[in-house]
Amino acid sequence: MKKIKNRVLTGVLGFILLGFSVEILASTILKVDFDVLANQSEIVFQGKVTSSNVRLLPNGQPMTFVTFKIDELIKGEYPTPTIELGFLGGEINGEAMYVSDLIIPQLNEEGVYFVESTSLRLINPLYGWHQGQYFIKTDAQGNKTVQKLQSDAEYQMIDKSSGLAVKQIVEDTSSSSLSDFKQKIKNTLTK
Repeated sequence: MKKIKNRVLTGVLGFILLGFSVEILASTILKVDFDVLANQSEIVFQGKVTSSNVRLLPNGQPMTFVTFKIDELIKGEYPTPTIELGFLGGEINGEAMYVSDLIIPQLNEEGVYFVESTSLRLINPLYGWHQGQYFIKTDAQGNKTVQKLQSDAEYQMIDKSSGLAVKQIVEDTSSSSLSDFKQKIKNTLTK
């Protein structure tokens, strides 16, 4: 009887560990070089988040639809001055679902966005997830600089007991102004 209990316990522990390893592998995003990011994105634009709302997909999963005002299309073509992108997860009717490592752009956020596809429904439409999301910050003098999430330690845990509360760690790339950053993108594009 004791051998059976040990085997069951070992099996349960193995299953739990397998579950954790699958979850970790599922949320791993490969780091991409900047030239790959620019060239593999369908469109790249400078814009601002004007609204977001959560709707249920036919399978019952929530998706947050974020609307951006396109200030400048840096790469590609898009027929309208606004674009709506869907990010899997969100809260609706008191129920919430969030995807690990997925950062949904927030209302009034300004940035440069590298969109993998405008036609496919993806978990995250930005190329390389957070790698395709650069934040625009304006200083007191009105100068605009570009910032991004740190590549090595994207998040800092605020409350380890819940595992949910995280703070974005931003890496300052202010040595490059917004105009210099956009020019870097254009120079990176293969002809």
